Amino acid sequence: MDVSNGDEVRSVLGRFRPDLVIHCAAETNVDLCEAQPERAERINAGGTRYIARVAADLGVGVIFVSSDSVFDGSRGGYSETDQTAPLNVYSRTKLLGEQAVLESSGENLVVRTNMFGWNMLPKKSLSEWCLAQLREGNEIRGFADVLFSPLLVNDIASLVLETYEAGLRGLFHLGARDHTSKYEFALKIARAFQLDERIVTASSLSAAELTAPRPKKTYLDVSKLTSALGRPLPSIDDGVQAFHELERSGYVEELKAISAN
Repeated sequence: MDVSNGDEVRSVLGRFRPDLVIHCAAETNVDLCEAQPERAERINAGGTRYIARVAADLGVGVIFVSSDSVFDGSRGGYSETDQTAPLNVYSRTKLLGEQAVLESSGENLVVRTNMFGWNMLPKKSLSEWCLAQLREGNEIRGFADVLFSPLLVNDIASLVLETYEAGLRGLFHLGARDHTSKYEFALKIARAFQLDERIVTASSLSAAELTAPRPKKTYLDVSKLTSALGRPLPSIDDGVQAFHELERSGYVEELKAISAN
């Protein structure tokens, strides 16, 4: 459904009467959001408001997948109580979506995260892009000054459901228990797949000349969720190794076949 169409949202949710809505739809192209702020507002903020309002009317819970980029990235290690300060249109509209979901019902859950993994759609995730460049022998210029705490999307899916089923509501940070730079992340991919690390070189965010400003340090403090679940969250290395194993196991072929159908 088109989440930016309020009538359509009400019609679809009313027809299916779900037990739970997991809202992942978003315009995630950061530079496109900057160039077309009305599109970002319509989908990321407006669409989320529609879903939150209709779900509340139906008595249905919502899980909203948000972003670690709602902070300005000046220091990293952000907790759920730290002040948000989005630097670009994408981040601002995701934050507006968070607010709509949290304000509409106390039964909703918002998770801020950063993900990597295998995509069933044509668009490549960061990890897939790195792997493709490495296999083609193309130089990768990784940002050494951008620090994040990404989780494998498969782990995020499991943890989101576990969090909700455990009765946890409100705002939680969901990321790896450690953090790394974009440069080191590309090296981790190269090592896991036994590809040439020498074509991965260190670069800086400023050298990329991107349209929209990006925060540099967005790694998250996940102690709130760790305490609530009673165990540590996966590490980045755990996720990268699982990313590799998913390809070896035939999972990726199955995923792409589903997409093709």
